[in-house]
Amino acid sequence: MSFENPKDEFSQNLGNKEAHSSISKVSFGEKIDEEEKKLLMEGFEFVFQKQGEHKEFIKSLAQNNPDNAPAEHLKVVFFEKEKDETEKKIIDLVNEETNKTRREFSLPELNIPYENIYLVKHDAPWPADSIEGFYSSMDQFLAIKEKKLSGKEYPKIVFAKNLIHEMIHFKTFNSVKGNNDFLDVKPYKEGLKTFPIREEQSFFEDLNEAVVEKLTIEILEKLKNNPLFQEEVEQTEMLKNFYQEHAPSVVDGSEYYLELFSDHGKNILWKESFTRKEEREILDTLLEKIWKKNKSAFPDKEIVFQYFKKAAFTGNLIPLFRLIDETFGPKTSRTLAQKSGRPNEIKEFVFNLK
Repeated sequence: MSFENPKDEFSQNLGNKEAHSSISKVSFGEKIDEEEKKLLMEGFEFVFQKQGEHKEFIKSLAQNNPDNAPAEHLKVVFFEKEKDETEKKIIDLVNEETNKTRREFSLPELNIPYENIYLVKHDAPWPADSIEGFYSSMDQFLAIKEKKLSGKEYPKIVFAKNLIHEMIHFKTFNSVKGNNDFLDVKPYKEGLKTFPIREEQSFFEDLNEAVVEKLTIEILEKLKNNPLFQEEVEQTEMLKNFYQEHAPSVVDGSEYYLELFSDHGKNILWKESFTRKEEREILDTLLEKIWKKNKSAFPDKEIVFQYFKKAAFTGNLIPLFRLIDETFGPKTSRTLAQKSGRPNEIKEFVFNLK
């Protein structure tokens, strides 16, 4: 089999222009004309570029209609923490590094303004305890909840890691879709993740999160050399080496931040690890199997991963589906989609692929 290098071409070459929102495409039925689609795109661009006005609009709605509380995720606008200069520097660094990935596929830069990043106070209400950040395509912002342990300051590298993850979601391919109703607009694609209009579940959410976290790990590894994180990185490496030698059961190697401190006479080890471990194991197994069956086409697994990255950033999933189906047989990609949200079934399916 012969496959193209996913870096070689991208049909929608947008040169060095700068994007004005994360929404790349608006799709509707025949009742919505091109002018109305254009208006919707301009609406998303307004929300992206004028996030401050959007925030005030959300607040005014809540104040004027106390019985009609805003959606849970919108409540972050009431609990935003002011960003300091260091946090702004980290935002600039992450914008720069994530734009490099967009440039790999000839996509325009998408610089997320400070206003579109909500750093939320650690004790504020939050949509779900299981997540440390989220991205809202419809509202053109991302939010990260500050984390504090026993009064310790929010580590810079933890903020950077969570910011990278959510900013990748922001900068991958995003589109919205409606069903012949100008006002009924919903997300359709976010990276590999797809929301079929008439289906309750989304497709490829597991693999999308795996791709995002794998790329997060790669970018954070590059940023570790920045002086902003030097002290935290050196501290983490020192503690990791100590525990691997003297108490190996305490750490498992997935930690990117460690801090040992005393609280009321008790030693506490603060550990932060990369997430989506199970999903990343599934992705790594899939990459390994595709590579082994196509070694003549791919010198290493990184080229295979490029197919997943390109699909996530450009929205063109066809080359990826073709690669999967030609490697493992027809409709393999469809089966992967149908098992989305059921990690045990996906793991069993992928691990048994021949």
